[in-house]
Amino acid sequence: MKFAFDTTPGYTDTCPPPATLVKWKYRAIYRVGDQQVGQWSNEMSITVGG
Repeated sequence: MKFAFDTTPGYTDTCPPPATLVKWKYRAIYRVGDQQVGQWSNEMSITVGG
């Protein structure tokens, strides 16, 4: 799922945490205008909720 486009450093996910524990996964790619540039980053994950 595409989550967000962010143009400033230090992105903060403002989505409310779920009621039960789940693993959220993130990855990033650099963009110039509307075009993706380079390769996707390695996936990072964090457990949230509960």
